[in-house]
Amino acid sequence: MNAFKFVRPMALAAALLCSATAANASLVYTLMDYSNSVKQQNVSLGTVTLTGSTNEVDVTVSVNPNYFVETGSHSLFAFNLASLDSGYTFTDISPLVPNGGTNNTPAPLFTVNKQNVTQPGFGNFTYAADCVLCGNGSSNAQYTTISFTVHGNGITESSFLANANGYLFATDIYDTTTRLTGLIGSKGTEGGGDGAGNVPEPGTVALLGLGLFGFAVARRKSVK
Repeated sequence: MNAFKFVRPMALAAALLCSATAANASLVYTLMDYSNSVKQQNVSLGTVTLTGSTNEVDVTVSVNPNYFVETGSHSLFAFNLASLDSGYTFTDISPLVPNGGTNNTPAPLFTVNKQNVTQPGFGNFTYAADCVLCGNGSSNAQYTTISFTVHGNGITESSFLANANGYLFATDIYDTTTRLTGLIGSKGTEGGGDGAGNVPEPGTVALLGLGLFGFAVARRKSVK
């Protein structure tokens, strides 16, 4: 009987631990200037945050206090994804801008498509975001943060791959410090932004704590 009283709380604790689903992992990559195009090196000029859930990954690119541009042959934002037979779709593109659509109706600031693009100094990429309102130079700089969601069967944060030059991302910005435009990118390594996240959600932590508490109570009773 005493053995049963000890095992039952342990089973409850184990069930609670098993029911604690993994929190969405957020990988944060630092965008550094490797090509010296904006005259700053080894300085964080922005971040790319990937947050995954079932068959989708939310992408947030922030260059605050800098701004996005699309100068010359550059793309607003470029990246690579693992090959997927069913393909990827892109939704929840933000921000919406009043003058981006027909008759001044709100429309996304940019579109995201599969396309072969070259970001000079950073190499080739297979997907890119094209800005609707951006133009050459800082006079058409747009916003400081953009976001979108990528949908695909089995997609995770690891579906974003480095290109032949080792870069996962490259984006075109106006640097408010140097007042120059240029590309910045991330290699996903220290200094270039290795994943810094995977923080459990509060609910998961609470369940884990409750499970451990139940185990401690059972252990205490067994000793008595």
